[in-house]
Amino acid sequence: VQRTPSDGQDPSKSILVSGIGDVFVRLAKCCSPISGEPIIGYITQGHGVSIHLATCSALAGLDPDRFINVSWSGQEESTYEIYFRLRVDNVQGIILKVINAISAHVENIIEAHACDENDNGSMWFRLAVKNQGQFSALMRAVKELHEVKVAERFFPDKN
Repeated sequence: VQRTPSDGQDPSKSILVSGIGDVFVRLAKCCSPISGEPIIGYITQGHGVSIHLATCSALAGLDPDRFINVSWSGQEESTYEIYFRLRVDNVQGIILKVINAISAHVENIIEAHACDENDNGSMWFRLAVKNQGQFSALMRAVKELHEVKVAERFFPDKN
């Protein structure tokens, strides 16, 4: 699954690379940064600048001389795909409650999965969001549902 902006926008228009003009930029699949999150660039060999979350574990052990300062441009034109999972009390109507809470705070629900695990339910979603602020609002809304026990973003390539 490609985790560049999900609407087809060029991610380089959302990223400012310090000291370099007109460079190919791609969002790292390992951490899938979204606009507003702290990021860092890594100059790859032949593949432009790879944009990672500043806290991405994949950065450990990389050549420190190849890191470059990058920032978000502030443009809100793109949407970014994220993965989101929940553990919930398995009660009547919980899927609808969760879907309603999520849909009020994202650009789109791209994919949804739910399964029954005895008295608990497990759900995961692939969502389109505009930025970290929108994702934070989603987290707050979902955590307000008393049936939700765990709500977290996850990275499927790492799990």
